[in-house]
Amino acid sequence: MAEPDVSSTLHLNLLLNANGGNHSAWRVADDPVANVLGLKNYIATAQAAERAKFDAVFLADRLAFVENPAGWLWSPLEPITTMSAVASHTERIGLIVTASTTFIEPYNLARMLGSLDHFSNGRVGWNIVNGYNPDAARNFGLTELPPREKRYDRMYEFIEVVSALWDSWDDDAIVADRTSHRYVDPEKVHRIDHVGEHFRVAGPFNVPRSPQGRPVYIQAGLSADNREFAGAIGEGVYTNLQSVEEGVVFTQDVKRRARLHGRNPSHVLVLPGLVPHVGSTMAEALRQQEEVVEASDPDGLLHSLNVMYGTQYAGLGMDDVVPASELPERSFTMVSTPGVFARLIRDRETTVRDLLRLMDVDAHRVLVGTPESIADDFGRWLGAGASDGFTIMPSLLPSGFEDFADQVVPVLQERGLFRREYEGETLRSHYGLPRPVVDRG
Repeated sequence: MAEPDVSSTLHLNLLLNANGGNHSAWRVADDPVANVLGLKNYIATAQAAERAKFDAVFLADRLAFVENPAGWLWSPLEPITTMSAVASHTERIGLIVTASTTFIEPYNLARMLGSLDHFSNGRVGWNIVNGYNPDAARNFGLTELPPREKRYDRMYEFIEVVSALWDSWDDDAIVADRTSHRYVDPEKVHRIDHVGEHFRVAGPFNVPRSPQGRPVYIQAGLSADNREFAGAIGEGVYTNLQSVEEGVVFTQDVKRRARLHGRNPSHVLVLPGLVPHVGSTMAEALRQQEEVVEASDPDGLLHSLNVMYGTQYAGLGMDDVVPASELPERSFTMVSTPGVFARLIRDRETTVRDLLRLMDVDAHRVLVGTPESIADDFGRWLGAGASDGFTIMPSLLPSGFEDFADQVVPVLQERGLFRREYEGETLRSHYGLPRPVVDRG
């Protein structure tokens, strides 16, 4: 049987978080310190994802220490450095790294990502963020985060600059003509002469254009600003969607915005986070989920809630109801994780245990089931247009991903919902995205 067209099949990323996404994963990991601070686990998990034909592995980032002794070290290693090592031990799988536009200059980041895109042969994606943590701002010489509007203005201009730098070399600029002593044709390397509100960059770039033209632009978030950015510039969207209905509304909105910007809506892929618990039976899958919950730390959860909302929760047991009365009114309209938790606490009697079930990975959708039922769910989302695939976020690594790769992926492949082999070598080819064309006219 012929392989399905790339546009009719799922795209799957894997969030690469050392021990796994659950805050207490380190308590059940074989070697929690080595897993987080050594390369072995990152490389082995990325290789497993490549064998499963995943589109990409994804490294998140955080630029400040979280004062929660019981919590895990969430993304302590710098993503570009880590992915450089992963790149040297993989051949096809995409490599998505997170980098902020608020705390670095465009030329520096363009060189780092451009270099990684070259020696990975065009496999890089850039998860573009503009900062949300005041503690991070204080680590970069600021007393507080710039206002949201200014961060977004800087982000748009930042992307304009790095895009111009990556596109400043023609594809055939390297001639390597030994007879004429010309390695580069200077007529095919162009200044950018950018002068804007935030940046002044002359160019040209000193790194040639990469095999895929430039890295794939990934965006994360749920807000109207995030959706507008995804429609205007984003090529992949990592977000938090809880139901098919919610997914349809979000995905249609993002693709509508892409169309309004004159873009092909199929060139923006919506890939929400998903936490799977896989078992040969539903009972086994539920037991696996409960084992993770029981290893979790109630005090760590309460600390996270206090950081999000400025509350003073303390001393609650696993089966105590979290009181909504302490939540500030603004919390109910917040987007992504804080809003999901706040509305859940407000709308029903929610215990600490209930929240810990959602806390696998910051309130992303949790799916408990057999390989067949999980494949059924994926088919429903794809068929309804609720997403283009998922970012898989196992509670535990590597074991949680091994279960998914060994049990769920073959069912998806058998049903024609996921590739059996890579068709190209770059991340753009995996996503079915065109190589950017530079118009010098």
